[in-house]
Amino acid sequence: MNRYGRQFEGDRPDDHRNAFQRDRDRILYTSHLRRLAGTTQVAASNEGHVYHNRLTHTMEVAQIAKRLAERLWMRQPDLAERLEVNTDVAEASAWAHDLGHPPFGHNGEQVMDEALLELAPGSDGFEGNAQTFRIITRLSIRHHEQPGLNLTRATLNATLKYPWLRTSSGPRHEKFGAYQADREAFDWARDGLVADQRTVEAEIMDVADDIAYSVHDLFDFYRAGLIPMHRIVTSRTEFEAFVEGVKAHYAEKEEHFPLEDPEIEEVYDEVFAPFPLEVEFDGSQAQRGRLRSFASQMISRYVTWTLRLTDPDRNEGRAVAIDPKHEKELFMLKQLTAHFVIRRESLRAIQHGQARVLRDSLEVLLDDARLERPRLLPDWARHDLDRGQVPERVVADIVSGLTEAQAYRLHERLTGRAPGSLLDTIL
Repeated sequence: MNRYGRQFEGDRPDDHRNAFQRDRDRILYTSHLRRLAGTTQVAASNEGHVYHNRLTHTMEVAQIAKRLAERLWMRQPDLAERLEVNTDVAEASAWAHDLGHPPFGHNGEQVMDEALLELAPGSDGFEGNAQTFRIITRLSIRHHEQPGLNLTRATLNATLKYPWLRTSSGPRHEKFGAYQADREAFDWARDGLVADQRTVEAEIMDVADDIAYSVHDLFDFYRAGLIPMHRIVTSRTEFEAFVEGVKAHYAEKEEHFPLEDPEIEEVYDEVFAPFPLEVEFDGSQAQRGRLRSFASQMISRYVTWTLRLTDPDRNEGRAVAIDPKHEKELFMLKQLTAHFVIRRESLRAIQHGQARVLRDSLEVLLDDARLERPRLLPDWARHDLDRGQVPERVVADIVSGLTEAQAYRLHERLTGRAPGSLLDTIL
């Protein structure tokens, strides 16, 4: 595989930057990245507390991905060279990895998928990772004669966390990396690679995403008073109640809970017990300093010791191995946010309203896109229809590309709940 190749010719030769640094810079300057400042990470982007949004999360994932790649070069330079681990590719893929997330986070992603599969049976529905690939290969334009950002093959593959198309059933129906509409770009990117096998930078990016989510969301919601870490670390009863709640959720979903009791105790001793505060967060300088230092220590610990390179031929195609102990710790850290925040009744009520916003907008716009002469779609969307793009993909591009504030305003306009303004060019 030519990792440096670009799909379209005519790109100017490298300047003081190498090809992969130019990829990163192209992603940094796309409007799709700026949109993530108005998009949910877990809590809504307009909440009173300063939670992470998709953009701040992306910034942290990019930093962690680069440091992970650098650390692998330090620990295993010979294998890093043979596997062609590239720090710039790892960083670029992290900057791109969440570009395709729609308004309202994973709830929005699920709603859009279900709605599109119902409104357009036989379609590919919606998937945030596949939308990311569509953005960087088609929607985000840097040259009027070329679709997409014309990134190198290495960077395109590093964004493919799920390097396959959607299947009719099974796990690859739920998560996939590209739509059938973008198969030409997908096939070009994957040329010369083992089918369904992620590249080393894609694996690094995926772990960086897990680390950022596990650590930073915990501290967000502890400061907001939603995750009672001060009680968990001072009361075994509180900790055991949390664990039982998580186990009950897995049992309800008929899924296997992956940790045994001794492993849970080990995670508690290694990660939970050292939590630096035993009282509710009050925002004092001393508390903020202790939290910041502890978060830094956790990130440093995972960046330094979590990953090692392996021979893909001996590890089922995987070039990166995760320390099993750290993998269990990250799993339990994510369960804190899932248990105390994502499954809160107040959030479920908010998500119900968000689902209405997305579903109503998709239905109205898809009906319009199927007309011989659409009346509501913006010029660029009508142009995509004229060039043969299927209506459900064009409508998904419109809705998924909104900030959350824009999604609410568009819904109010389309449903007649607000008059809107002639000067407001959402559509």
